[in-house]
Amino acid sequence: MQYYKEIMDVMTSVENYFNNKNNILPSEVYNEGWMLRLILKWFSDKRKSGYPLSFNKDAVWFSEGMLEAISVKSKSKYVKPDAIIGNICIGKHGVLNNKNCAKANAYFDIRPQFNCSQFIAIEAKMNSSLNKNTVNGIKINQVTKYVIGMSYVLHQSKVKAGNIDDLAFYLLFPAENKKGEFEKSINRDNIKDNVKLLVESSHNDYINEWYENGFIPFMDHLKTGLITWEEILKFICEFDHDAYEILNTFYTKCKCYKIEGIDLDLL
Repeated sequence: MQYYKEIMDVMTSVENYFNNKNNILPSEVYNEGWMLRLILKWFSDKRKSGYPLSFNKDAVWFSEGMLEAISVKSKSKYVKPDAIIGNICIGKHGVLNNKNCAKANAYFDIRPQFNCSQFIAIEAKMNSSLNKNTVNGIKINQVTKYVIGMSYVLHQSKVKAGNIDDLAFYLLFPAENKKGEFEKSINRDNIKDNVKLLVESSHNDYINEWYENGFIPFMDHLKTGLITWEEILKFICEFDHDAYEILNTFYTKCKCYKIEGIDLDLL
């Protein structure tokens, strides 16, 4: 339809950045979100096995979907990982068309299928650090929030973590970035300690029930890992050199146009 052409005209205007004829910032296109979507599209199409981002037979991916997460201040809230891979339904309409999923509350809800065998959440970084906030005096970073969301959605859907063959959280980032902070954030013991403190501070029977029957069994089966964009591109190159060249060019532009050294909230 005509408006698709109009959208593409606006998006491709970023190529005229150095001629001062672009309509949007290049970083609106060349960023970690679009890099991740292109990577997942390749893995979804090729179905190559043996890599952490490999899809199982019936898995799909969805970007910017929401995971319902338990909250110490209210019964639930939402968290938004950059992408989910797995045997999932997306939103109210997706659940209505698939009776193999629990009820969804909104169009952006992610729900695992009852026979889910793969459930992976991904956070992608290009230059930024992990966001943090403080709840009841306890510092909680993005990874912990996403893990809480994964656990809570499975618990609410009555899907047992032990029945999922591939249950994982991965953090993607450039090889040149310092990974010390990231290593600490995905450490399973650190995640469990923070969530335990959060639960103890809540004094809430509902949260205690989720923690004992949902979160603890979930953590017994969850894999966490760090993956660099370079490692992913190397894997793709082994099977599809043409795709590697395209994706590597896109990745180079993502690094070229990244915003750094500016606190945008203060402008």
